[in-house]
Amino acid sequence: MIRNLPALFTLSLFCFLFSCSSPQPKQPRAGVWRASLEMEAGELPFGLEIDPSGDRLKAYLINAEERILIDDIKREGDTLVLPMHIFNNDIRAYLSGDSLLIGTFNKYLPEKTVSLPFKAEASKKYRFSPTSYAAEVNLSGKWATTFYKSNGDSSLAIGLFDQKDQYIKGTFLTSTGDYRYLEGQVSGNTLFLSAFDGDHAFLFQASFLADSVLRGEFWSGKTGYRRWEAKRNELATLPLADTLTRIASADSSFQISFPEYRGGNLEYPSTAYQNKVVIVQILGTWCPNCMDETIFLRDWLKERNYQDVEVIGLAFEYDKDFSKASERVKRMAERLQIPYAIAIAGVPDSTASAKLPMISRIKAYPTSIILDKKGKIRYLHTGFSGPGTGKYFEEWKESFDNKIAALLKE
Repeated sequence: MIRNLPALFTLSLFCFLFSCSSPQPKQPRAGVWRASLEMEAGELPFGLEIDPSGDRLKAYLINAEERILIDDIKREGDTLVLPMHIFNNDIRAYLSGDSLLIGTFNKYLPEKTVSLPFKAEASKKYRFSPTSYAAEVNLSGKWATTFYKSNGDSSLAIGLFDQKDQYIKGTFLTSTGDYRYLEGQVSGNTLFLSAFDGDHAFLFQASFLADSVLRGEFWSGKTGYRRWEAKRNELATLPLADTLTRIASADSSFQISFPEYRGGNLEYPSTAYQNKVVIVQILGTWCPNCMDETIFLRDWLKERNYQDVEVIGLAFEYDKDFSKASERVKRMAERLQIPYAIAIAGVPDSTASAKLPMISRIKAYPTSIILDKKGKIRYLHTGFSGPGTGKYFEEWKESFDNKIAALLKE
């Protein structure tokens, strides 16, 4: 044994220096990165903040005031996998050095995967261009907008913009919701806006013309494209969201029985909801506007702490397999800390409306049905205009509060 000590020492030293130590993974630089997706029209930029401090690597998607936390990042060698919070999507990117990420944004649909090239560079805080012409026009205000599809169909919206020098933010309000947080710049007489929230990828460009009209193009995702035109109009209006979905008939009663994602059945009427005002939320985990409404309902329930108000979630998921759909809803419920029951109600296709025959049809996600204490449908609201719409969101919250308060007094 004594004669073998030098050899054992040499072997141990070799193991320590070469084979027993693992190289430390590369660490991305902390701070704000300029990220982008490559669209047919060019780059769609968005903000990405990376925080390597603490036990786990974290990141935030940034669009105007919105910061979406990505905190379940995985490493595969020098490749980072960033799951897009509640959505069934991710970014997979190779880390070159500490300041460059190159890869793809992947959207995992039931029948296929759609991908877009992704790139992010550290310490670049500009969105569209580091050098641009001074803004020749201020686009702040309200714009009556029309979007045109290639087949000739059109839809109305209201552009809501807030500009300071070259910087501009805003959204488009529609009858069934909004385009959430858009951010960009005005260079000369040209408008650039973009947003990426982990699911929707929006890119807008328009020119301000001599007749005080904005005329431009809108790209979404892999193949979405529309032309659009807008004219400043502070009095522009849209059809009321409370009138887009109707009660099927005066004597329609609200009755449901769907499997809950955690097991068992979610039923109405039942003793759990007896003599209570009930808000039925029709949603999907694939729907960013549903995410906004869910966060609102979560916080509203906590703030109001009503003992005789309940929320029921009915999820329509693209995964027809119940276990897969349940896993998606479970992930959303855990990530958003949802305090109410959610059932798997079906698939968001032409069959969805048949699952709820007491209303005319499901025209948009989310849709809310408010029942009084006797189970009668009192209000229907199609879509959801979230915090990105500013005062319109505040006005809707006040109206919602008043409706619930009135039903509780009955």
